[in-house]
Amino acid sequence: DENVRKLCATHLASLRNYILVGPLRERLLWLRGTVEKADEAHKNAVPGNGQNAAREAVGVIPQTLPFQVRHLEQCWLVCKADRVLVIMTINLEDEVDVALGRAF
Repeated sequence: DENVRKLCATHLASLRNYILVGPLRERLLWLRGTVEKADEAHKNAVPGNGQNAAREAVGVIPQTLPFQVRHLEQCWLVCKADRVLVIMTINLEDEVDVALGRAF
């Protein structure tokens, strides 16, 4: 019974990584395709209109994806036209960790 509990805990811990990796990979693939389209539109644009053409080629930017990683910890995947931001909150309960967190 103890071995089964350890196995379940291990599987749950690895599952948490997949919860983050899947949506992050999806947005990074979107970014790669978008940057390629924007670069191509910029190259083929009328002189002086490259930035507007690139902006139009980006199209619809995916909405911010919020999800809870752990209890009291959140993560947001924020897409911009030229980058993907990962914003995370963490919960520090140990006084030493809190002090280190404030320093950085």
